[in-house]
Amino acid sequence: MTHSKEVKAIHKCSLRILSEIGIRFHCEKSVEMLKAYGFETDGDVVKFDEDKLMPLIEQTPSTISFEAKNKRWSTCVGHDRSEFLPGYGIPIIMEADRSTRYATCADYTKVVKLFEVSDLFNFNGLTLHPEELPADYAATLMLLDTLLHSEKNLLLPMGSTKELPLLFDILKLWFEKELENRARVTTIINTLSPLQMSRDTLENIHAYAEHGQPIIVTGGVMAGASGPITSAGAMAVGNAETLAAIALAQLVRPKTPAVYGASIPAADMSTGSWVLCGPERTKSIKQLSKALGTFYGLPTRNNGSVCDAQGVNIQAGAESMASLMAAQDAGINMHMYSAGTIGSVSIFSYEKFISDLDMLTWIRNYDTPIEVNENTLAFDVIKDVGIGKEYLTHRHTFANCRSLWASKQWVHRHANTAINDYDELIERGQKEVDKMLNAYKAPKVDLNQHQEAQKLLSHHGISYQNYFSA
Repeated sequence: MTHSKEVKAIHKCSLRILSEIGIRFHCEKSVEMLKAYGFETDGDVVKFDEDKLMPLIEQTPSTISFEAKNKRWSTCVGHDRSEFLPGYGIPIIMEADRSTRYATCADYTKVVKLFEVSDLFNFNGLTLHPEELPADYAATLMLLDTLLHSEKNLLLPMGSTKELPLLFDILKLWFEKELENRARVTTIINTLSPLQMSRDTLENIHAYAEHGQPIIVTGGVMAGASGPITSAGAMAVGNAETLAAIALAQLVRPKTPAVYGASIPAADMSTGSWVLCGPERTKSIKQLSKALGTFYGLPTRNNGSVCDAQGVNIQAGAESMASLMAAQDAGINMHMYSAGTIGSVSIFSYEKFISDLDMLTWIRNYDTPIEVNENTLAFDVIKDVGIGKEYLTHRHTFANCRSLWASKQWVHRHANTAINDYDELIERGQKEVDKMLNAYKAPKVDLNQHQEAQKLLSHHGISYQNYFSA
């Protein structure tokens, strides 16, 4: 496969960054492992030469076979397949009246159930981060609740250094001897731009790789703030960070699965806040993110239906569709934040979640090839109807009417009958949330397993029941 000169230039620049500047690793064992492999070190800064780096990247698998507790949700990530995923770490809920509040553990369970009911998602977990959870054990508590309510592939937050052994003890208990031989769970690895990785990030890389579980790596660059203001320069920094993280994972355990994530939001030069949905980031997805992942032979990740809008409004719809379309057209494999997020992924809206489900089904329909065959060409129908008549009542229309995409929430009707689209959309969204929750069926769970997992947690002075209702 040929690669564009732009991709090759960014790759070359990233290699210069890695070899001439290096990456700071805030973890002694990571530095020692990289040093033992032969990379140059200066204190906690590691410099990567191409000849040693690229064989590590090249041994990373090009596809990842995830095996869910319920095989119905098992999936293979890579090549041309795309997956919609939940978001992660969202702290705030926006109510239908536009008021906001901190997410609770009850919200977390509710959102897990919504993602479980929808056939659009093969992954579950993580979307919200309830305020009341203790920081050192938040990931483990969310894991336990997800295990109780979902049979899909698991998406987890990065665990704190303190809780990682406990988190994997619970996963090993839950999946018995099957954990290390199958991809069951993944987490998002975000670097500390520019050109650093925190201790918690590195401990997660070690833990996931040691257990053979995939990591989703994304450089944490914001153009103009934690990286150059130019998209190419910011992408080169993020790419360098991502390659360094994947290389470390390969040293911990060869052929550890990894997903390549790189897109560059820009800083708003008037406020310093990040702009997630400006054309700069959208162009970086469309033109570079997938291309760079393909260059390295890796599955790719990016953000799906995200927006900077601070409410469910015109801006939210436009930005979400633009972001999702750019990622889908580029061929991104894993779309994070696929449903429900606003406010630059800091706010979750139940009504936006339902609206986004319509958008995801729209995208699936958009990507389906148009069938051209005897039935769809419909010459006999055209001849039967003839000139100047109508097709609405024809038997061919009745036979094929359900092949058309149909919205569950969006308003499609004559303008003269529209009264208040916003209020109606919100009301429809609330009804659809209730309908989905009523349709939710709890998976069959080995309660003894769950109780044993709770006992493991109690040894650390933490009670699941203090936060979640079983």
